[in-house]
Amino acid sequence: MNITSDFCIVGAKEGREELATHIATGGKALVEVQVWIDTVHSRDDGASIEFSGSVQRIIGPVLKFAEPALTAKVQP
Repeated sequence: MNITSDFCIVGAKEGREELATHIATGGKALVEVQVWIDTVHSRDDGASIEFSGSVQRIIGPVLKFAEPALTAKVQP
């Protein structure tokens, strides 16, 4: 079986405040989530079916900080 997805929701517990602050300042966090999928969470909408389960482990995060804004200098 091959499973693909481009969407995930994680209910963060430990580290949630730090993660929220990091994301709010434009950062990202790369994590690997190991989960036992055990519930069909939605109906098939023609593109996907949502599933849920119990998280066994989160590996990471690798933090990416916001890229500095590019500013153009205007010459007089």
